[in-house]
Amino acid sequence: VSDQIGYDLSSTVNLHKLIPDRYGWNFPVTVTTRKNISTPKFLPNQGDIRTDDFIDATNSNDELTESEKQAQINQRLNEIETVSDNFSVNVSNISKQNSESKLARYTIDKTRLSYVYNEGHSKNPEIQFQDDWNYSSSIQYNLAFNNVKLWQPFGFTEEVPVVGVLSNLRLGYMPTSINASANLNRSYKETRRRAELDDDGFEEIQPLQQSQTFNQRSGFGFNYNLTPSIPISFRTNTSYDLSTAGRENINKTGLDADSSTYTLTPTFEVLNGIITDTLSGRRSNYDETYTASWRPQFNKLKGMEWFTYSASYAGGFGWTNSPSGSGLGAGVSNRFRLDHTVKLGIGSLIDKIGFFQRLEEENTKETKARNQSSPSNSDGEEAAPSPDLAKDVRYLGRKAILAIFSMESVDITYNQNKTSSQAGYSGDSQIFYSLAGEADGNYSPPLGYRLGIDEELPRSQLIQQSPSGSAITLPKNNTYSDNITMATKLNLFENFTVDLSWNTKWDERETNTIALTPGGEFNSTISSSGNISSSVWSFGKGYRDLYERQLQTAFDDLNAEDGVISDEVEAGGNGDGRIVLNRN
Repeated sequence: VSDQIGYDLSSTVNLHKLIPDRYGWNFPVTVTTRKNISTPKFLPNQGDIRTDDFIDATNSNDELTESEKQAQINQRLNEIETVSDNFSVNVSNISKQNSESKLARYTIDKTRLSYVYNEGHSKNPEIQFQDDWNYSSSIQYNLAFNNVKLWQPFGFTEEVPVVGVLSNLRLGYMPTSINASANLNRSYKETRRRAELDDDGFEEIQPLQQSQTFNQRSGFGFNYNLTPSIPISFRTNTSYDLSTAGRENINKTGLDADSSTYTLTPTFEVLNGIITDTLSGRRSNYDETYTASWRPQFNKLKGMEWFTYSASYAGGFGWTNSPSGSGLGAGVSNRFRLDHTVKLGIGSLIDKIGFFQRLEEENTKETKARNQSSPSNSDGEEAAPSPDLAKDVRYLGRKAILAIFSMESVDITYNQNKTSSQAGYSGDSQIFYSLAGEADGNYSPPLGYRLGIDEELPRSQLIQQSPSGSAITLPKNNTYSDNITMATKLNLFENFTVDLSWNTKWDERETNTIALTPGGEFNSTISSSGNISSSVWSFGKGYRDLYERQLQTAFDDLNAEDGVISDEVEAGGNGDGRIVLNRN
């Protein structure tokens, strides 16, 4: 049970309103302050003594001066109150537009600034004080080029036979957009618990507890059209840890209890030291992302209107530093994804075949005739025509053929994914080191690994010595997955359709446990596992028969000693040409 008192104030000031609107500035500032005080109605560990009674008794003590009374009351309230006091300033989305200068339109107008600062103070019966502050600042730049023109390097061949097809080749010579960003974030918190009594009954001050984070992140990317049908993008992000550069191992308070504390270096002093190369940050993370796609317009070619194809690629590379002083190198990883999509316009292709055109015309004609001659449409004066079995068989057969080939399109997709990770990498992350080798001093993974095409790194680029003097493991993991899907729709009858889909996928996980001995030698233990699944259309005796035949095929090709299922005779199979999940 306690008494609560608090307030929360917030105000937003649009500083850009002080400037004429025609200048296009946006500068909102939000200031917030809040405070909450909680005072218990009863003194802790004092039985049922009310806080108000203690204050009244102290004020009634004639042996104390007014200042002594107030000091005792304040001391007791300081020990029992829970106080939280916070203040923040938010300056988000500082921007400008409609600049008259062309240079300003491409620089200032494309830039956004943000800054957020928070500070707080709190205490309670267990904690003497807890002070913290943090800020986050960012700058973003985004530039998009509208109506980017393309270069026709072979435009002069337009009238030349054969090679004239190259005249339509158009290449991009500049990006369609550029973006860059930078963030600076810092936070600090210090806490001191209330003094405790030592063995002699004297108050013992508790050590000051500190924590700090100080990091800088930057990013850059662009979009570029190699041709109208091949868009490409690139993104990179880098993070630096500035915590070490932002502190000095100097006792902050001078007290013996705080001998392990440190003092903070002002932010601008740290930045100045980094710029002048007297201080350096520690790269903690680096990431690259590549994307590309190809959408050829085959449907614009004569005779290929029924065929649509597209392919997309996504890949990248990641680099994560190990803890400072560990000597374990960095962890690197890459990823690769390739998607193929094919759409076959079977319907439009079938419509061009004369045989099916005649079938459709005859079916429409006879269906109309049958509807007109049905009893419901006759006036009852004429007798219904006698059944013609041969004619009915032809009619139903014609409809069956049209139903089987009623599919409008067949959609086929193939997705290929793979990832790789390796611990204990001793190289750097920068892309400009990718062409260097170990002999050059600075090197980073080659371009093939960064794109996700390659999964292996040379052992010579791993750490060559255990930092602890004992054997350590440098795990390497690879995953592979493939997925094929086919789908179509049959319009068997009016208002009756059947959706058909088929899917098969397989994946594999490989773990290579690389052991680095104290003598600098590498030993490897490789293990792998995987899964295969497929949807099956079963015609005949049913799924049980299908399952039993698949199971028998697996047993016939099983090499019990190696634990491998393979149809190859050399691997222990029977070589009959039948394998699991194949038609057999």
